[in-house]
Amino acid sequence: MKKSISLALVLLLSVGLAACSITIAPAGHTTGTTGTNPAVSSGQPETSPSQTTDTPTGTTSTEPPASSAQPATSPSQTTDAPTGTTTTEPPATSTQPETQPSQTSEVTTTNVERIELQLTSEAGAKVKGTIRAFSINGTQLWEYVTNSCYVGMCDVIQSIGITRAGYLFLEAGSVYCLDPATGKVRWVNEDFGGEGASWAFDTEENVYLTGYIEPWLFCIDPDGKTVVKHSVAPAEYVDAGFFWPESLFVDGDGKVHIHYMSNEEVMIMDPVAGTVLDTYKYGESLNADFLIGDWMDKAEYPSVRLRIFDNLNFEMFVDADNGVLYHYEGRFTLDTLNEKYSHGKDLLRSRIVSTDDPDFAKLGSVGDFVVTDSFRDGGMDDYIWLAPANDGDTFLNIRLNVYGIKLQRVPSIGPMG
Repeated sequence: MKKSISLALVLLLSVGLAACSITIAPAGHTTGTTGTNPAVSSGQPETSPSQTTDTPTGTTSTEPPASSAQPATSPSQTTDAPTGTTTTEPPATSTQPETQPSQTSEVTTTNVERIELQLTSEAGAKVKGTIRAFSINGTQLWEYVTNSCYVGMCDVIQSIGITRAGYLFLEAGSVYCLDPATGKVRWVNEDFGGEGASWAFDTEENVYLTGYIEPWLFCIDPDGKTVVKHSVAPAEYVDAGFFWPESLFVDGDGKVHIHYMSNEEVMIMDPVAGTVLDTYKYGESLNADFLIGDWMDKAEYPSVRLRIFDNLNFEMFVDADNGVLYHYEGRFTLDTLNEKYSHGKDLLRSRIVSTDDPDFAKLGSVGDFVVTDSFRDGGMDDYIWLAPANDGDTFLNIRLNVYGIKLQRVPSIGPMG
């Protein structure tokens, strides 16, 4: 689950992405690299957890914060999920924290090299965010301090990123937009109401959000106006296990794909009508270069030791829960899980050449798998989460009595036998 603790996020100035640092280049051009945002160019949801990174508790600067003006508000348009009708009602007013300028000279956009959000835990189960902008030489240009928020199961203060609207962040269910050059508030939208959010942008730089509990789907345009809000998913989909959203993305047709960690399924919905169009099994894109190497589920007394060769042949030992050590040799092949929604190879099929496991010798396979989460940096921090691609038998449920398993890349473990 998405836990709220002290963290430090550095945001990249990459249009429409929630990132870890922000870089603003001269002449109004943006540079930098993207972070772990669900707005995925390949069209597949990411699985990074809630766009947050656990860090030691930070401290709040004693420098006076930048001034924060009350945003002008305009009527917000809301689409009601049960009826599909659209109503217009004035947004609720918001109270901004009192702030004062921390700089006497005017700050231009090209001065800002990065923007950082740091969370500080407070007494009484509260958290407060401090947002600071820095120049390329490390000089602090402005500071904005959020309100103190009660924190529970989910993140209540989150960085969204930069669009043409400005620097966006979430605070206790409200979306804030700051001027990146000055730190002053441009607008606030209080209609979202969710926590532990995931988000993605469409081509018009509208930002779509889903809350960890609810709302099901919410969309806000660059001017801060609510254009879509559907509070809850249809009951039959909730009953089928579609809860705890992990990430989402908007495809080229404007349809929203929400990946749910509860069942590793993806729901496709029409954001305007608030209807579910289809569902499919989630799997991350795979390639042979990433899979090659040695993998184990734990360093001491591993249940799984897996070696994948450059031709995708594999050798694996499984220390089963019945106390027997089984050996498998075979070959993996990469395939496509869903042709209709294919974004590349995402299905890992297995075929056994030899094994001492009588049950799987009859099946001729240890199962077909998808990778539902991974870290890919080319080093020893790499990992994959393997899960069954369908309801068939795999070594996971038959020999280990688990649904999925996390395998960590390890240095060569020498002879497997």
